[in-house]
Amino acid sequence: MVHDGDYASMTFDTGAPEYDRVLPGKYLDAIVANRFVMRELPRLLSRAELKLEKSFGSVVVEAGQGEYFPTTIDSYGPIAMASGAVTQEQVEGWQKSCRAALMANAFFGSCNFLTYFVRKP
Repeated sequence: MVHDGDYASMTFDTGAPEYDRVLPGKYLDAIVANRFVMRELPRLLSRAELKLEKSFGSVVVEAGQGEYFPTTIDSYGPIAMASGAVTQEQVEGWQKSCRAALMANAFFGSCNFLTYFVRKP
């Protein structure tokens, strides 16, 4: 069994498009080795002569309020800064827009998650 996020699908709207459209990718560059791996996995399994028996997908969506995604914005910020992917100003700006969206009940965050069941043929 393999389970992980399709991090390439991660999207946000905090009301600050200058952050929402740029910073998720920069955060992921610092945190995730390959944001597309769950999309690539069926092809990679086939090449490895493994059979994909079943797959399940789910979407984590937080609209209005949020717990998972705002925590992600806060906790990944210092890691992305340390890697040089973003500046402190960018992180603080996005955190501020996130807090404002949460206070206004106007936050949006979403990401797909996949589970694959694999067997040797």
